[in-house]
Amino acid sequence: MLVDSHCHLNFPELAARVDEALALMRENGVTQGDRLGMASSIEMRLPLLDHRLVETVIGLRKANTDVNKPPKAWFKAALKDVLPDAVINRPKRGFSPPVLEWHRALFTAHGKSIADGYLLEHGVLTEESACELAAGPFPPDSTTPFSFKALVLEQWCRRMN
Repeated sequence: MLVDSHCHLNFPELAARVDEALALMRENGVTQGDRLGMASSIEMRLPLLDHRLVETVIGLRKANTDVNKPPKAWFKAALKDVLPDAVINRPKRGFSPPVLEWHRALFTAHGKSIADGYLLEHGVLTEESACELAAGPFPPDSTTPFSFKALVLEQWCRRMN
């Protein structure tokens, strides 16, 4: 279950519906990203999704297999004159984005929209749960808090209705 049992938001059905809506948005992410970029007059490029790169890689694989080559061999060869050798050959390392800080900033700017928004107006959230979700990341130790999902769904509903 997405929400702690001590909370007023213990709605398995609601959690499943929110997860379903978010999954739909993720599956359609490339198209939505493109539309959002166009709506904001921004030229958006998703890395490695350029059709010319895909066509080149397919052509390379047809002409010469890369099955026995190390991972990303062609990619590294293509960038050898662009990036320093120390960058191209460094070991993999983790990246931890500042998710909690991002969530706090989003809730500072937009959290109040949950407290008086579409989800409350249409009975998806109670007034008590809407206020609790509007307060910020909940549960606070979650990578993707339920409150963040509710905020995304709230903003999506406002724009689509």
